[in-house]
Amino acid sequence: TSSNIYSIPTDTWVLKGNPAKHYGVRPFKKLRGLLMEIDTNEYECDYYIIQKHVSDQYLINNLPFKIHVYVFLQSVEPLEIIPFSRVYVIINSSTRPCVYECHKDLIYWSLEEFEAYLLSDEKENAWTDQIWPQLMTAIIQTFTHNKQFLQQRSKSFELVCMSFLLDTFLNPYLINIKSNTYRFDHLPHNNHIIQKVYELIM
Repeated sequence: TSSNIYSIPTDTWVLKGNPAKHYGVRPFKKLRGLLMEIDTNEYECDYYIIQKHVSDQYLINNLPFKIHVYVFLQSVEPLEIIPFSRVYVIINSSTRPCVYECHKDLIYWSLEEFEAYLLSDEKENAWTDQIWPQLMTAIIQTFTHNKQFLQQRSKSFELVCMSFLLDTFLNPYLINIKSNTYRFDHLPHNNHIIQKVYELIM
């Protein structure tokens, strides 16, 4: 119930208005205040995004990171999506308050490197048994629940990037989806995904 949400002081909710413009991002301790902010609609947004702040984020050597999963949207009706198993773990080594500001501050890990780190942290098989299945569930549910907002384009396909954080229990949290994959060319071994996309299209 909502009263249970209000009684948890460590919960922080993040409100994003017009997310593509990167302004109007505000934290709230209580969901009630967040909903009141939406009602006032100060920034005259068409819609808002509400996210739960991950306060107990799982870190790599005390550094924050994101897991990037690329998904090929082949069809909207019927809904056909193909997640790529080659994921990228992007670690932010910046000491500045603004994270992921420069490419030089980013460290790219392959899935194999991330699995090796999990093993060193006594989390054997965590990726296969826990993280990847939850990522697939989150991806499928995200596209299914938001199908009404997807546009069917004739002879058109889309490659999107879905970014996730993990909490200390290794539960994934979706933080954003980008259809503009402008950083794709910075990723190591991206030819693997490019080749697969061509195979799917042809």
